[in-house]
Amino acid sequence: MARQRVVDIDALLALNPEYVDALWNGEKWALDHRQRCESLNAGEPEGFRRPFDGKPRKWCGAACPFDEGCIQCTLPENPEMARLNRKHRELSKPIELARQGIITIKGLIDPKMVVRVRELLAEARAGESETLIVKIESPGGETPAGMQIFDMIRDAPVQKRIGVVESYALSMGTIILQACDWREAAPEASLLLHHARFEEITLETLRDQSQVSLMLALSEPDEERKYKILMERTKRTRAEIKALCDKDAKMTSEEALRFGLIDAIYTRPPDGT
Repeated sequence: MARQRVVDIDALLALNPEYVDALWNGEKWALDHRQRCESLNAGEPEGFRRPFDGKPRKWCGAACPFDEGCIQCTLPENPEMARLNRKHRELSKPIELARQGIITIKGLIDPKMVVRVRELLAEARAGESETLIVKIESPGGETPAGMQIFDMIRDAPVQKRIGVVESYALSMGTIILQACDWREAAPEASLLLHHARFEEITLETLRDQSQVSLMLALSEPDEERKYKILMERTKRTRAEIKALCDKDAKMTSEEALRFGLIDAIYTRPPDGT
């Protein structure tokens, strides 16, 4: 699998014609800068400094991944370069964390999230981490998508799966949490369970009995599986779980711990951040 680039060299070249000319002319400062960017993309430490003997120039607008800018090999400041590289690093961070065995499920649970989680799990697998930390911050979403994510986490080839709720894991977010061997939540976090729901159902659909029957046929297996997952992880009866879903109310970490939805309340996340 290709290594994620730290420096977007293509964007750097496109936005700095002076730099391109200097490379073409073989100027040492430009060659050294290119070599250093390539070394960062190859995985060398960000603090690595190659020798530099050229005229001092301003920071090249975050082309090098240092908050303060690159002191030794720099280019004229370019706001557009800064914007592109900030975006580049924001997209790169989840990949880098995944390779360390940390993935985040943040936002609505839908088919796009399924694809995203699959990609992050592939990166985690490439990093060969023995422990997978799954951070969840989700309002819930589509049940089929949530079940796919549940299966992917449960089947991940690691020795231990740690689920972490720092703020909230609602609906399918709570179900996905149950795929982890160990489940933790922050003291101020909240969880929620409820029965299956259908968004944007029109009156015409409700009038069509065949459509209603089809919706029930498609949703009931997933609903039944949700009950089985919760019964297994919480050691609660079906009646107790149904009663909780009937309430449709958020649970505090203390309540979730007592019910069996989490194993512990932490004061500091497992990865120390």
